[in-house]
Amino acid sequence: MKIFNKLRFNTIRARSFRKYLLYAIGEIVLVVAGILIALWVNNKNAQAKIEQDNLKHAQTVLTYMDQHIQELDMVMEQYEAFEPIISKIIYTPTDEPISNCENCNQMLFGFLYPEIDNRAAVRSDMIRSDNDSLSLLSQKITADYNAYSKISDIYIKSAQNVLHENMNYLKDNNSWFTAFISQGECNDDCMTYFNESYDYRNRVTYFNLIVFDAYQFELYQFRDQLKEHREHLQNIIHEIEP
Repeated sequence: MKIFNKLRFNTIRARSFRKYLLYAIGEIVLVVAGILIALWVNNKNAQAKIEQDNLKHAQTVLTYMDQHIQELDMVMEQYEAFEPIISKIIYTPTDEPISNCENCNQMLFGFLYPEIDNRAAVRSDMIRSDNDSLSLLSQKITADYNAYSKISDIYIKSAQNVLHENMNYLKDNNSWFTAFISQGECNDDCMTYFNESYDYRNRVTYFNLIVFDAYQFELYQFRDQLKEHREHLQNIIHEIEP
């Protein structure tokens, strides 16, 4: 600093205004250059932090999708196991009793649906990447999760309403209901209802239409979407990982 102050003094005393002006400009250039370099470094570090966060978000989304695909696979396996039972109930000729059908009397008392939360959609929506492929994929993942959530809520509520209606009907119209529900006992009237009545077959057919036809199709479709997104996301993560 003493050297610079001495240089200023000598320059002014020598009335070398031009040299002093050049020196001042040089100082300004150095200061501006230093600021620009600092900003560039900060921006680079900030961008690197953003990309690091994006990678973590993408890896977390991938983990959630793996869990949800497993959940969907489990539910779909259960649905496939129900198909022979439902077919036995629906396609047995109406003038014949349903026979040799274990668990045929259980089809109006509950159903299984996948537990899929919105964590993957939330994390995917947090991705803000300059990588066009990652940015576009994250938008698709979020949109597909949100669309599935809406349609799934509709089907689950519809199925729950049907089950509730069925339970109330059986409760209000059959004396065997208490023993069947609480103890698993099914007397002759109970067996006649499940094996021969049109009412039971109609109710199972309607429930099958809502859950095992319409809702099951949505589950298949969503599972295929997740598998496709998972493969694409795995490839992108492999490309951007350091």
